[in-house]
Amino acid sequence: MVISFIQQPQRYSVKEYWIVSPDEEKIIVFRKESEGKFGKAIIYEKGNIISTTLFEGLLIDVDEVFK
Repeated sequence: MVISFIQQPQRYSVKEYWIVSPDEEKIIVFRKESEGKFGKAIIYEKGNIISTTLFEGLLIDVDEVFK
């Protein structure tokens, strides 16, 4: 079930997607690579700052998300 969910964004023009896990207080980010497939998951936990190339200058403090 998870595999089919992850494959769905590849059919569309999704460049990046995030899975937020409130129970584990983690944010998992998948980014599309140059060959059009999603790369390995990047896992952010408390103490991390997330940036994205989609919105220049946007920084998200994981501590603030799970406050």
